[in-house]
Amino acid sequence: MADEPNNGNGATQGDGEITFTEEQQVKVDELIGVRLDRQAAKNADATQQAISEAKAKWEAEAAEKAKLDKMPEDQRKKHEQEVQNKQLEAANAEKESLQQELNHLNMVNAASSLLADKGMVADEAVLQFVVRENADSTQQAVDDFVKLVEDKAEAKRQESLKGSTPKLGNSNGQGKSFGTLAAERTNQQNNTNVADDFFGVKK
Repeated sequence: MADEPNNGNGATQGDGEITFTEEQQVKVDELIGVRLDRQAAKNADATQQAISEAKAKWEAEAAEKAKLDKMPEDQRKKHEQEVQNKQLEAANAEKESLQQELNHLNMVNAASSLLADKGMVADEAVLQFVVRENADSTQQAVDDFVKLVEDKAEAKRQESLKGSTPKLGNSNGQGKSFGTLAAERTNQQNNTNVADDFFGVKK
């Protein structure tokens, strides 16, 4: 019978089944036990918390009932109405909060789509800049942001072109820009005209 292959760590494998040495099996059992104990502790904590919450709720309801039983009829009705009003206010506040979250999500999606149409990536920083409370203000914020980016890019492009004005290199104006040479030639022509007029030179 052929020996079972050894994986180099003491464990052997035969017929698709891995076996461990006694020392390895003890270690595996310890690791499994630790994991099971940890999960059991988590479950116990969750169960205890649920029991505590249910008990606190029951005690509060029992105390409320006992309080109501001691009240006169008119006072009891007034108190019940106050409790219902508070519950209604809490429900409305929760509804408003959920509506705001939904609206914000819709505006984020709208802003992302508008920016994508402009060829821009809608990362978190950009969205914080352009997302507003409604579609119109979000659209305006996106337009303003796009214009700002385009203006900055154009200004940078113009700045990079300032130092690239064509130069005319000759004996009289080597290294001077075209605009400078044009101004000098205009001044020279004006000076010549003044001299001709002074000496009576006819043109």
